[in-house]
Parts: sequence; structure tokens; C-alpha cells
Amino acid sequence: MEANHELVERERELEALERLIEAGDDTVRFAMVEAPAGLGKTALLREAGALAKDRGLRVLSARGSELERDYPFALVGQLLGPLLAAATDRERDRLLAGAATLAAPVLESGPDLLGTSGDETGEARSTADGDPGYAALHGLYWLVANAAGIQPLLLSIDDLHWADAASLRFLSFLEARIQGMPVTLICARRPREATGDDALLERLASEPRVVHIRPRPLSREGVAKLLSEAFTVKPETEFADACNSACAGNPFLVGVLASELRQSGAEPTAAHAASVASFAPAAISRTVLLRLSRLGPEATELAKAAAVLGDEAPVEIAAELASLEASLAYTAARELSRVSILGRGEPLTYVHPIVRAAVYEELTPRARSEAHRRAADLLHARSALPEQVASQLLRAAPQGDEQTVELLRVVARRATTRGAPEAAVAYLRRAVAEPPPDRLRPRLLRELGGAELRTAEPAAAEHLNEALETDTDLVGRGETALELAHALLLSGRPAEAAELLGRMGVETRTVAPELGARLSIEAVGVHRLIPGASGLPGSTRSAPTSRATVRSPRCFSRPWRARTS
Repeated sequence: MEANHELVERERELEALERLIEAGDDTVRFAMVEAPAGLGKTALLREAGALAKDRGLRVLSARGSELERDYPFALVGQLLGPLLAAATDRERDRLLAGAATLAAPVLESGPDLLGTSGDETGEARSTADGDPGYAALHGLYWLVANAAGIQPLLLSIDDLHWADAASLRFLSFLEARIQGMPVTLICARRPREATGDDALLERLASEPRVVHIRPRPLSREGVAKLLSEAFTVKPETEFADACNSACAGNPFLVGVLASELRQSGAEPTAAHAASVASFAPAAISRTVLLRLSRLGPEATELAKAAAVLGDEAPVEIAAELASLEASLAYTAARELSRVSILGRGEPLTYVHPIVRAAVYEELTPRARSEAHRRAADLLHARSALPEQVASQLLRAAPQGDEQTVELLRVVARRATTRGAPEAAVAYLRRAVAEPPPDRLRPRLLRELGGAELRTAEPAAAEHLNEALETDTDLVGRGETALELAHALLLSGRPAEAAELLGRMGVETRTVAPELGARLSIEAVGVHRLIPGASGLPGSTRSAPTSRATVRSPRCFSRPWRARTS
């Protein structure tokens, strides 16, 4: 598959990017390149990067991935991680000076760096001492500021529509503070691509200072020019018109179509115009799979493995997932590169998301699930980061595996520590679906409800209530009551929250005096929020108030911690 990287009819877009790169520091230099798949967004970013290097800027780049949307700060890690990885000790000290030191745990988190505190709640200690989300954003911002102080920067991000929520939040944070800094930010995305983070993405794209660059489909003349380059002769008008109609001016699809026609022996003449429809890239999956079949089963299996693992897949892991010997896998990789399905070299990367989707969608749902489960096992055996393993497990069917549940709990705690509560919710919901053993279910539901509470998810109260009802441990029930009372307050039900806290204070008083006292004290504080209430909790029952009149007391800002020996 020959991916066409020519910038035909893209002069207007390139001029806009050049003006942005050369603008003064008093301008917010932020562009959003928006177009459907195949219209040349990646080529524009590549040209912008080359232009920026010519102007003396340091170019940092990243690309969103479907498999990393639930991995907190995955995109930011690609973008900024190389700054620290390539730095000398002296450069590192300069980059991480001041508040930028807060960025190091986000970018360099190994399996143990963000471990848990060891308390009974299983929640990372740092979340009790402040807002890890703001700390991460603040540190990353100052890392960018320090790096820009050394050398002006171009931050280039492709496929932003697949970015994780935490990275989108950082980009929004950065955009609001980028003015006056020698930093240019250029992102590319498909318009309104369906993801779980549409609101964050649309908010970022709708900032009034963003320069929107929208490549258009090629004209008839543009399509004819691409065909001329593919066939080395000028196409006849009828042939060019047929190709333009079949591809709707999409340059990537024009390249696919031209390659297939050329290999079939077709000439760019009026006589062959009628054959264009049978090769139309609307059936691109058929085209890709046909090419795979010509290469043999080893290439097909390796291509499927690479599609499951996602971009940047190591050849060795893809080979093991495909049940191939290493030598056969390397040969298959070269063949896949020769027909432009995979890019050249290592690690394995598809030439275009459209091509990867064609291979991935050929797998049956059961085959996808089994492949993702096996990929998770392979990555875990090779000591990959827990988030990399979890990204595969999220796409595997539940099997009731306790090890899966525990790993998802670990990555959820790490996500919370890194200030990515949305990711924690996704991991914990998948853990509940696994499902966990009965003995773990109440604690897991409490963790899920607590994570949902931090993201204002309506399901928080439901999950916390289920945890309370199913937990046989009084201390666990008391901890759950603190979280559930908070959820009830936020939903405008202070009377229920006060009654719950008071009741659980009495129940836990003998087995956990400190926890019981905490519950009782907070019951008094919540009771005072009930309009018209008097006396102690339970002495007067009042109807629930509207949400607008409720304020969460300061005592709920820090969850109670059980003392452990």
C-alpha cells in the first residue's frame, strides 16, 4: 500500500503554518489541523516540523493511539518524555528546576515509582495530601517553560482525537498559558471523532485563539496530478474523473487506488475508466487483505499481531503473539513494508490508521479478545508498565481472573496518583466486569465509587451503596460510609448523609474507635447543613434539600485512614 505523502494543493495550509511558526512570542501560536482520515494531516505536520527545524526550533512530536486512550498521560509521555531521556545530568537539572520537578513522576513512572502507601484503603498516599491532577499539570507546564527557555519549541501532535483525557487536560492548561513563550503547538485531529473525551477535545479545539487549518479534498486537477506521478504519464480526463469520483478527492485513497490499478496492469486511459469502480478504496479492507494473502500466512499473522498491539510494537513481541519464529517475523515485516502496509524498520507501525483498521476489523470479536488477552500476558511477562498491560485487558472479554482484577486496581491507583481520575474509573469498571472474587467485590466497588465521586459520575452513590450493603467488615463499611455520605451530599441529600454517618459511627465505635469518632463528628457537621435542623443527628428528621443549598464540609477533603501496623 503506497501512502502518498505529496502535499498537492496544500500551499494555503503550509503558508498558515509558516506564519504561525514565525509569529512573535506575544502571539498564542496554537494551530489545529482538522480533516477526515487521508487528507494529509500527517504530511502537513511533518512539513511544519521540517520548517521549524530550519528556523532553529526543537521539535517534539507525539501521536495519539486507540490503544492508549485509557493510559493516563500517554500522549504527554511521548511528547515530553524524550526531553528527560536524552538529557545529561546537568541538562536534566535545568529542565526540572523549580516546579518542573513535579513532572518527573508523570514522565518517568516505573512499576514501583507510583506504588501505593500500604494503607487499608489501597489508595495512593499522595492523593490525600493535595490535588495530584493540578500538581501534574503545573509540573508539566514548567517543564515546557524550562525547555523553551533553552531552545524554542514546536510541539507537534498527530491524531489528537485518540488522546487520553489527562493529556487533553494538560494541553488545555498549556494553551491558556502559552502566550509570551517561544512555544508553537500544532495538533491534528479528525473532526468530531467519537471518543470518550469529546467534551475535553471540543473545548480545546474551540478556544478562540486557536488557528484552524482545514485541508480540503483535492480538486480534479489535484487528483490528476497524483495519478500522473503514480503512472508517470498524464491520465486521460475520463480516467482521472472516475478516480476522483471513487475517492472523493481523498489523496490517501487516490494513492491506494492508483497502486492497485497499476499492479493490475490498468492504464490511465478512458478505456480503463470503467474498471476504477471495482478497485474503489471503499473496499479498502479487501485490498489490504488481498495484498496480505499474496505474501503468505506469516505476513498475515504478523500484520494481525501488530494491529492488536498498536503502533510501536516490538518485533519480538509481535512475533510471539503471532506464534512465529523471530527470523520468519523479520522476513514478514520486510515484506509488509515492501507493499506499504507497515512502515520501514522497527518497531512495527502501520503506514496509516486506515490500513491498521482494515486488518484489525477483519478479526472476529472473539479472536480480538483472545489476542488482546494473550498480548496482555506477553507484556506482563516482559515486565511492561502496568498501563501497557491494562490497555490490552480493557479490550479483552472478562474471564473472572483475579490477577486481572488486581492489576487493574494497581493501574487505577496509579492513575489517581497521577491526576487522571477518568482513567481510574475506566480501569475499575473493567475490574468489576471481570468479575472479582466475592471477598474483593465490596472493596473494589468502594474504590470504583470513590473514583466516580472524583469525576462527578452519577453512578458513584449506587456503587458505594452496593459496597456498603455487601461488605461484612465493619471497618470497610465505615470507610465506605464516608465516601457514600460525600456522594449523598453532592446529590443534595444531606439528611440521608447525616443519618448514615451517625449510624455507622455507632456501629464502628467498638471495633475502630478512631473511625467511629470520625464518623460521628462528621455526622454532626453534615447535620448542620440541613435547613431547619436542630439538636444532634437523628433528633430531627428533615426533608432533603436541593443540591444548590448543599456545601460539602471541610472534613470530607481528606478520607480517613485506618492505622496499620
